[in-house]
Amino acid sequence: QGLSRVDGVTAVLPPAPSPYEPPPPSGSMVSTAEDLARFLIAHLNGGGAVLSPETVQEMHRLHVPAGPGGGGMGLGFRVDQRGGRQFFCLGGDGNGFTTFVGGHPEERVGIVVLINTGGAHEARSAIVRAGLAAVLEETPPRRDPSGLPVQFAGGYRSTYWDFRAELSQGRDGEQLAVLGPMLSSESIGHLTQLDDRWRGEGGIFDGWELDFADSPDKTCHFYGGVYPFDFVADDTPIIRVPPNVDESRDLTGAWAGTMDTPVGPVPFELRCGSPTAVTVTAMGATNLAMSDVTANAGWVTGRFELHLPDIGGLAVFVRLGLLHGQLDGMAYATMTFGEYAIPLRLERH
Repeated sequence: QGLSRVDGVTAVLPPAPSPYEPPPPSGSMVSTAEDLARFLIAHLNGGGAVLSPETVQEMHRLHVPAGPGGGGMGLGFRVDQRGGRQFFCLGGDGNGFTTFVGGHPEERVGIVVLINTGGAHEARSAIVRAGLAAVLEETPPRRDPSGLPVQFAGGYRSTYWDFRAELSQGRDGEQLAVLGPMLSSESIGHLTQLDDRWRGEGGIFDGWELDFADSPDKTCHFYGGVYPFDFVADDTPIIRVPPNVDESRDLTGAWAGTMDTPVGPVPFELRCGSPTAVTVTAMGATNLAMSDVTANAGWVTGRFELHLPDIGGLAVFVRLGLLHGQLDGMAYATMTFGEYAIPLRLERH
């Protein structure tokens, strides 16, 4: 459920109807913010009347390290240091939900977030950062202009969910851009140095502390986030909407490729008959006519809709640009469960 405030009146919005049933045990438990808050309060108070203090301490202790900064996995929880304080948390992401439970056990301060849409990583991080900062009276860290060593700049690929990231030096310091199938758009933030760690400002890592390190084979990594993300250096070009396109090339004909969607790779074919006639074959549907379509001057834009069993209605907005003989860009899918940005590369078929 969600809350909507209009003209000073707060109303409870019912959850969106959905036939989707997540696979157990992951994501198949339904709860409320109040009950999850009771669960968190028990963990912040030595287990309440359910778990022993020794069990809680064992769950909050680091068992599997991820990176050099002391973060990794406890028992069921992500554990780390945040602002020099012990921290534990658990995040949830899937079709129709984005969640968070976590806090500082020594200070007995925590926060619960339930969002009834998928892909809301940036919103979750911003809410968690702001909520904890307000209670703990934290001040934003001062940005250190020294910057990360030059070898850490470049592209990365996550070992979890296949997220892509790009670290670059911008006018405002280190910029970290993240793109992945579970995000609603490209997420862009900056980094602030905190001794040997780096804190995210904005984007999906807003408020999180990251570790950058070289592996024994000199491969660059960075670690952190609501999950124990491990991003490994990867110079494979990241698919984006191109800033410039080949305006003079003909787009007529068939183009084919694969969409990396939240439910896995899906073959995708686009056929341009004229600047205003484009059809799509994808996800079991063939020759779907795109509406609001434009296919000229190096760009293909438009939208199509379809209905999928066990998922429901789906609207997909396409923006592709022709560059070096390929159509590159994004397909933005919106449905009951949330919004997702899907990188898309098509070659002439």
